Amino acid sequence: LYLAHNDLHELPTTVGRLAGLQLLQVAHCKLRRLPSEVGALLRLRWLMVHNNRQLDELPSTVRKLTRLEGLDARKTGLRKRFVRLGICRGRCSFSTNETLTYRVSGCCFGS
Repeated sequence: LYLAHNDLHELPTTVGRLAGLQLLQVAHCKLRRLPSEVGALLRLRWLMVHNNRQLDELPSTVRKLTRLEGLDARKTGLRKRFVRLGICRGRCSFSTNETLTYRVSGCCFGS
């Protein structure tokens, strides 16, 4: 689901009904938070939230995303909180390489 480059301040809770969703692209929006219903996206493989500078918290339900292969959270406030949630299981790459987005298996954070 590609919703990038929109004036979204929040995702609707109905996003959790998209059971087969594998990629959620909400980069370059104005998100402040993600709804807890994101945790119902059990087939989600990629979560792209980069350039949402006010996004500094993930719902605890993201722990349910066991198929998550990558999170692009560059230019957000998520780095410390995401590590604390422990969903990367050692697959995180905290690179500041601004070109690093889709080609890594893991999570990418930047400045």
